[in-house]
Order: sequence, then structure tokens, then C-alpha cells
Amino acid sequence: MAKNLLLASILVFGITQVMCTVCYDCVSLLNPACEDPVNTDYITKTDCGSDTKCLKAIAEAFLGEKLVTATIRTCAANFVTCDVPPEALPPGTKIHHCSFCNNDLCNSSPQLSAGLFSILPLIGAFLIAKIAL
Repeated sequence: MAKNLLLASILVFGITQVMCTVCYDCVSLLNPACEDPVNTDYITKTDCGSDTKCLKAIAEAFLGEKLVTATIRTCAANFVTCDVPPEALPPGTKIHHCSFCNNDLCNSSPQLSAGLFSILPLIGAFLIAKIAL
């Protein structure tokens, strides 16, 4: 009985570990270590949960009259893509890079697999965070 309980515990723990993705989570405007080349010693790691992937995006936007560029590394739901029509972005906003990966801490890489609709909320949050500073 104890042997079966131990086996079941190991199995459940192993499945839980496989289903969760850990990603780097940062915005370069708030933490310069987030820029390429990334300094992973100084950025946060986040347990994203199940059905997620890691995202890396580089966006350019106007904050007032100042043009700023930010690198964003975070979690994204598996259904999210990088297909954002230009008219859906705030005026003056450009996405220079958007990519996903599926392994733990994989969004430290300069290049990941392509994808853009998912980062629209991130761009909004980035702009709001910058304005609030």
C-alpha cells in the first residue's frame, strides 16, 4: 500500500512539473537587465502555470513626444499569437520582434519562434506603467 502511494505521489508530482512553464518576466524600461543581451541573474522567473508558453517581444512606442523601445519577456497563454493588425496598435507603435518558446526559461534567447496578437495587452500595460512612473 505504501509503495503504491509513493508511486502515485511521484507520478502526480511529475505530471504537475511537466505541465507548468517557467519564464523570465521583465520589461527593459523597468529593468535594464531585460534588454539583449539579457542578464538572467537580475530578472524575475515566473511560474506561468499550465497551458502557457514564454514570450519575448520588442516594441517601440511614443510616450508623450519621446520614442522609447522596450524588450518584454513574460508568460502567454498557448492560444495567443503575434498576429496584430497595425491598425489595432496605438498610433506610432511598432512591433520589431515577437516570438514564443515552450521550454522553461527559454525566453532569454535573442530569437524565438514567431507569433503578435498576444502582445497588444502587454504594450498597453507597458505604456501605462511608463506613464505612471
